[in-house]
Amino acid sequence: MAETRIVLRRSCRSAPADDSVIVVGLALAEMQRGGARVSLPRPALRAMLALLARSGGLVTRDELVEAIWGERADGGPLTAAGGALNSVMEAARAAGAALGIVITTEHGRGYRARTRPRAA
Repeated sequence: MAETRIVLRRSCRSAPADDSVIVVGLALAEMQRGGARVSLPRPALRAMLALLARSGGLVTRDELVEAIWGERADGGPLTAAGGALNSVMEAARAAGAALGIVITTEHGRGYRARTRPRAA
């Protein structure tokens, strides 16, 4: 993600209308980029934060399970959370699409998030 800043705030209220800044409102589980604002389930917000923190780098499924639910996958939670992770990633992709964030899958490995210019 070239030149995109992530800003954590309590809310997205009065966030800059700037495509180079993604504002994350932690209190209401919302994200804003430019004039677009989306609300998303907290697990999807945690997934987005983990992905955006890597700036386009790979985030493994195990790392996402830990970021979302706070559990290490080496004890078995990944198997139990596998279907839930897929649902979380669907919600993250939907929110990301509205903000110009593309989430791609590397099958058997994990996910990446990249920003693209948003249509006006």
